Amino acid sequence: LRQMGVTGSASLIYVYMATLGIPAGTMGTVNAVGPVTSVLGMLLFGRLADRIGRRAVFCLGFGLSALVPVVYALAQSGWEMALGYMTLGIAFSSLYTGSAAYIGDRIPVENQGAMLGLFDSSRGLGGVLGPLIAGAITPITGFRGMFLAMAGIGTIGFLLVLTRTRGTLGS
Repeated sequence: LRQMGVTGSASLIYVYMATLGIPAGTMGTVNAVGPVTSVLGMLLFGRLADRIGRRAVFCLGFGLSALVPVVYALAQSGWEMALGYMTLGIAFSSLYTGSAAYIGDRIPVENQGAMLGLFDSSRGLGGVLGPLIAGAITPITGFRGMFLAMAGIGTIGFLLVLTRTRGTLGS
């Protein structure tokens, strides 16, 4: 669900930026903000996961992921879009680092490969379904409505993770 929301939003983000009159060069720069933020975030969240707990770190990532489409829906300029990509970079690095560490802590060694495969396969499935949903609803809801729908899907994913994973937020 998280991946559906994020990838669905990303599938039409350049078309949306073009409708806002954001130049192609700015779009490329904005797109680079996410990976730069992710690289730095991986280092930070790896240490943070060791200090405050894996679940807290990946729940932060899931929660922030649901906000990304909202930022896009409200954005009117390249700088505001960059804020969305920065949020996405923080969300991804937190989610991925915390989840991988959580799997390492909770799943027996002999099953960790299968669980990591399931984790990434579910992300891949969301990456297929999200753009299909976004493309189907945008003609009906417009871009902002689509972004808000993707935020809703991401929020459902966040709530499921928050209520269905074991341990306290600090573990």
